[in-house]
Amino acid sequence: MKKPVIIIQAGGRGSRLRHHTWNKPKALVSYAGRPILFHIFDSFPNSEFIVIGDYHFDVIESYLKVVPPGVDYTLIKAEGKGTMSGIAESLKLIEDDAPIILLWSDVLFSKPPKLKFPKNPVVYLTNDFVCRWVYSFDKNKLLENPGNDNGVMGFFYFPNKLKLENIPNEGEFVKWISNQDINFDVKTIKGASELGDFQTLEDANLREGFCRFFNDVKIEKDEVIKKVIDPDYKVVHERELAWYDEVTTLGYKNVPKIKSKNPLVMERIFGSHAYEFETLSNSEQKKLLDNYLDTLNTLHGLKSGPPSVEDLREVYIDKTISRVFEVSHLIPNFTKDSMTINGLKAKNIFSEQNRSMFNDIFDLIEVQDFSSIHGDCTFSNSIVDKNLNVKLIDPRGYFAKPGILGDPNYDFSKLYYSAVGGYDLFNRRAFKLHFDDETAEIIMPKPLMQDLALSIFQESFSKRQLLSIKIIHALIWLSLSGYAKDDYDSAIGSFYLGLYWLEDALK
Repeated sequence: MKKPVIIIQAGGRGSRLRHHTWNKPKALVSYAGRPILFHIFDSFPNSEFIVIGDYHFDVIESYLKVVPPGVDYTLIKAEGKGTMSGIAESLKLIEDDAPIILLWSDVLFSKPPKLKFPKNPVVYLTNDFVCRWVYSFDKNKLLENPGNDNGVMGFFYFPNKLKLENIPNEGEFVKWISNQDINFDVKTIKGASELGDFQTLEDANLREGFCRFFNDVKIEKDEVIKKVIDPDYKVVHERELAWYDEVTTLGYKNVPKIKSKNPLVMERIFGSHAYEFETLSNSEQKKLLDNYLDTLNTLHGLKSGPPSVEDLREVYIDKTISRVFEVSHLIPNFTKDSMTINGLKAKNIFSEQNRSMFNDIFDLIEVQDFSSIHGDCTFSNSIVDKNLNVKLIDPRGYFAKPGILGDPNYDFSKLYYSAVGGYDLFNRRAFKLHFDDETAEIIMPKPLMQDLALSIFQESFSKRQLLSIKIIHALIWLSLSGYAKDDYDSAIGSFYLGLYWLEDALK
């Protein structure tokens, strides 16, 4: 039998998702670390796909080129309106005897459906979420009557394309099929969900969390169990283990106790991430920020070594350039010499005219002895207990090379990234992105400790070191654009924020 062809109706605007679809179609909205569309690809292995695009078609076209999904797909542009648009055009690409699945782009499955290929078409039903149409077993027909009992979930099977030969170029598919003389079966799917509205998406991402997609983390009573689920990232797991081994051997106390290594089982630290605090008095904020700096200074004092200018250039310049160019075709106005970002006119160091600035910027970064570092000391990678003491988790485990030695300013810049830059809020998609040909605006909540953090950093570091920290902070934002490409808005927003913070540092 031929491979099934999955037609994904991805042309919708998704207006109920609010700002998440201002700049992209709903199929590219990120959930659990990947676009919704990619979760659908995963649910139908050994299949061919036809993706119907319309709203922000250029965005989905560029995105699938920049971030290849690793499946056999064809993207077509819908002609017409409604859920039938693009289907007739899709059928021209499908062989006569190939089985067909038609699916809306906001439907997800808790596990891949076990497909059978009966002779009759099948309309799949759900009792898990409200649908606009339902199936009445009493009347043996589809009814336009919103409900979650036997809801028509937007998942249809056809043994071949013959039953769809006369489909119009536009209109509502379910209404059309309800009026056709098609003898179809119905089948209920369990564990499906629809991410079609803002609150459902927010709640779903909150449940899934924002941990690295290649890890499986389980929190039990007094333990945290961490496994790597993507073999391509096994080396990241190994570096983390090696870091814990070395710093604890050197007597460092501000980390959880390791109970076993395979799987990694750690002591659970009871507390909160610093970004989760909604209110703290001025004295509490100062105590917490001082504790962060003390925690890092103690870590940096464990071990030292000579600096490597080559390593500094690799991490701060080469990696940043490489990461950004990975997604450059996604970034609007990428070649412009300047943009006004959050009200500040900022030079674009990636334009041809300004690219020589990278050498000038690198010369401004202070070269100092390397020391034992964490490598990713954000609020997300640390736990604060009830006494505002700090424990570090999720170390990066390397700088330019494996091992615990690196530039201590990198750690301070990551702390600045959270306390001043608001990275953790951005990472949780707590931002809105507007842009046009000349301006960009990234709207996000002000970090709770931003004002005091600015003051404490000025008091704690020399002007030269603080300038280095601010420049590195900006480069971290720029580099994030290539790492955060699971979400289109995050890739663009982090690039613009990098330009903003670099201008802020240099002015």
